[in-house]
Amino acid sequence: MKFTIMLTGILVVILCAFFIGCSEEPSTSPVQQGANKQAVGTAAATKIPQVVEVNNNFHPIKTDGIAAVAAANYYQAWTAGGGTMNAQNLGNGHYSVTWSNVSDIVVGTGYNPMPSGQSLTWTGSASGAQYFGVYGWMTNPLTEYYIGRGGGNSAGSYSVSTGTYTLNTVSCNGANINGNGPFQQFNCSGNGGSGIVPSDHWAKWGSLGHSVSGANYCIVSTEAWGGSSGNANVTVGSGSSSGGSSSGGSSSGGGGGAITLNSWQCNSHSSGLNIWTGGVGNWTNGAWIEFNSVNLSGKTLINFNLATTGSGSYAIRVDGTGGTTIGTLNYSSTGGWNTYQNKSTSLNGASGTHNLYIVDTNGAANTGTLTVQ
Repeated sequence: MKFTIMLTGILVVILCAFFIGCSEEPSTSPVQQGANKQAVGTAAATKIPQVVEVNNNFHPIKTDGIAAVAAANYYQAWTAGGGTMNAQNLGNGHYSVTWSNVSDIVVGTGYNPMPSGQSLTWTGSASGAQYFGVYGWMTNPLTEYYIGRGGGNSAGSYSVSTGTYTLNTVSCNGANINGNGPFQQFNCSGNGGSGIVPSDHWAKWGSLGHSVSGANYCIVSTEAWGGSSGNANVTVGSGSSSGGSSSGGSSSGGGGGAITLNSWQCNSHSSGLNIWTGGVGNWTNGAWIEFNSVNLSGKTLINFNLATTGSGSYAIRVDGTGGTTIGTLNYSSTGGWNTYQNKSTSLNGASGTHNLYIVDTNGAANTGTLTVQ
């Protein structure tokens, strides 16, 4: 959670404990073996936050956990303490972060306030994160929102330029941008990839009887918790509402740039998979996930960020679970269901735009972010 307070005309940001009132974790467990994660909306122990950097002008201002900001491009790096985090504000919407054994962190760039009609586009990837995507706040009523993750009570479905989403609501009481007290959390399950226009979602929430107004900050956030380790390198830009992408979890178009595909943000999948914000588990032989309209021109390699205790393989296919196989990933144990490592294989014989399928052909792993390059 983060606090934002206006003092004598200057917007002051105070970041405080992530998990007072509402937990950041989804209700399903991200491990195939071991302890369950805490469900969304349940109370958690208060944690003492440490603000690393929060400012809009990309010049660090640090004063005992309080930083003054102005309405311009916005950057924040937050840690609840525990483990190590190295976050860098590289300017022009570009940030990088590495972390190890952290309790909670949030790093991202975006806008404060988030303008109506503007899209959030980005390139880059996050490996080992529990959440990577759009995160923001509205002030009337006080609402925290995630676009691209589930969890909560379904309030109905809606469609925008980037796909069809389900609005899930959670009632919370705890740390928030106004201090401490009640607020609502919106988790919008669906495509969480580049090109999201937050204001399109705000309008659709209203059509479902959940009107909001008063935009506060909105960022492309890398969030990690629960002792995880990983890294992210992301550049955030903006565009008009016509710039949306329909590719599930894709952080870049085809051609020369890398394409990031978050497994939990796939466009479709087989039944029986365990999907949470940050990964997909419970794989069995023949299980699959699918991403729409992936431009494979010039792509020669795919990287899987995965965790497993055994060996196995995935087939990378186009235009169907039984379509042409353009690559095969063979993997071995990473040492645990929460120990994520990068495993890569080459791609052959693919060009143009296709629906991309990842099909389990042997074994089981927890899959996180996939990168096609």
